Amino acid sequence: MREYRLGLRQQELLLSYISQLRLVELTATDVKVAQCPLVCPFDVFTQFGCEDPRVTILDGKPHLVFSAIGPYGSTSWIATISADNTLGQAKMILGPDHKHSTIFPAKIADQYCLLTRPLSRTYLRSSGIWLMRSPDMVYWGTPFPILLPRPGMWDGVRVGPSTTPVLTREGWLLFYYGVDHEDTYRVGVALFSRENPQNLIARSRQPVLAPTLEWERVGRRADTVFPCGVEVIGTETLRLYYGAADTHIGSADVDLASLLGMLDEQTR
Repeated sequence: MREYRLGLRQQELLLSYISQLRLVELTATDVKVAQCPLVCPFDVFTQFGCEDPRVTILDGKPHLVFSAIGPYGSTSWIATISADNTLGQAKMILGPDHKHSTIFPAKIADQYCLLTRPLSRTYLRSSGIWLMRSPDMVYWGTPFPILLPRPGMWDGVRVGPSTTPVLTREGWLLFYYGVDHEDTYRVGVALFSRENPQNLIARSRQPVLAPTLEWERVGRRADTVFPCGVEVIGTETLRLYYGAADTHIGSADVDLASLLGMLDEQTR
């Protein structure tokens, strides 16, 4: 761990770490972490760190969407990953203050679709998930809130997209994170219309993943499970990759039918 001192408008900001992204190769018996980072700070907008990666296979290519932190706030970026695991030129797609963005793995009504979590700075401060659309993955517009916090529940303070949406027979399935007043991060699922993901079909009343193990509860951020990746295993299993307490990485297999069975039809 290193400390960085940055002068900002006559103030000194002390950062205990600056995040970067590396590739990891998983086998049944081993974990190999790349020696060099795939993404690390490269300009003024990213100088405080790059984090929260989400990979989407779109138009036959892996696209990496990640959050970057800088003196102007949080921004969302996109880049392609080549066959030799090198990163193409990263481009900012959303300015401050957007975090945890992820792109749908297919066009919908001839539009690319993106989910993001704008940081609310109004008196209401209700940070939720918004849908945006683009004809070219450069200019994003028509923002619309599709999932908001539920007061008094486990996701009553803040919600945001966790993984790339997964297309099922019933619609688009999204893992999302929810935060309560104790600052505990849990994971829920929501189902959106296949033809128009602006329309919420159902949402889990209870979390599908919560911090219960010691390594999920103790670390840099206590009581936190925070997924960024999901893998489809066969036809009925989803494998979730998640950060635990901002210190470890874990995985959990979940049955698709069981997930769908947890959903309650309700409005946002």
